[in-house]
Amino acid sequence: MRQNDAYFDLLIETLEGLEPAARAQFLQRFFLSLSHIDIPENQVVTVWEEVLTRRAQLSERSESLVSF
Repeated sequence: MRQNDAYFDLLIETLEGLEPAARAQFLQRFFLSLSHIDIPENQVVTVWEEVLTRRAQLSERSESLVSF
């Protein structure tokens, strides 16, 4: 496993344990710093879940773990 893969896996696990408001606040800043996209807090958790779903779909199709 590459170091970046481990980082994102840790991020995914950590976010699962956060309260919804804290998760939304973190994800809003995360997406802003990563992609320069300002997603409203009331939508950012849905976007994150879509990212994780797409990652799982791509991993399934390629038969290997797809990183971010």
